[in-house]
Amino acid sequence: MTMTSNRSVLPAAVALFIAAAFVSACGADHLSAPSAGLRPAAASASHGGSGSGSSAPQFLTADTAAPTISNPVIAFWAKKGRDTTVAMYYHARPGHNDSTTFMRFRVRSRSLQSRPDGTLIANGDSVLITVTLIDPVALKLDFQPSGLQFSSHDPAELKLSFEETVPIGSTNLQALKIWRKESALDPWLPLSSVLLVELNEVQANISGFTGYALAY
Repeated sequence: MTMTSNRSVLPAAVALFIAAAFVSACGADHLSAPSAGLRPAAASASHGGSGSGSSAPQFLTADTAAPTISNPVIAFWAKKGRDTTVAMYYHARPGHNDSTTFMRFRVRSRSLQSRPDGTLIANGDSVLITVTLIDPVALKLDFQPSGLQFSSHDPAELKLSFEETVPIGSTNLQALKIWRKESALDPWLPLSSVLLVELNEVQANISGFTGYALAY
């Protein structure tokens, strides 16, 4: 009796298995295709390429008709207790005596806080600061010594001009900020900035030394 039952169950199980395999094979293409109107999150996020993300800065570039920078390297001594301002200028245009200022950097009398090794800067102490235009097209600046820190109560001040750059639309102009890059491996990050439209400048307080540029 038991053997008869096993023989009757086995063919039924085989039949069910064959039927399921047949249904699976016929509907495999339909089941594996995504539903209409749906897109995997990963595919949607990557659409357009990695460079299309809103977090990637669009750097301003020098206008092809703009004069070159006359002093692309500035070295000066900043002294705690003394207010110091330096500037980087374009060459004057032919027939003009005045030139456009590209960069103004101010170290207030109480701005200097600590050296790159962390030691505090005492009143009357001086630090040699160097500002270099490392990219004359994207107008990127490098400030040394890297790691120099300024007071949060009396930060240094940086102003960058966009007067001699390729014009941008009003929407991008309103988004214009000074961006910083801590090191070669770090990303560019925007600083809290003030747009001075009437002066064609962007201003930001600086807490320490790194790379800086104008971008939106």
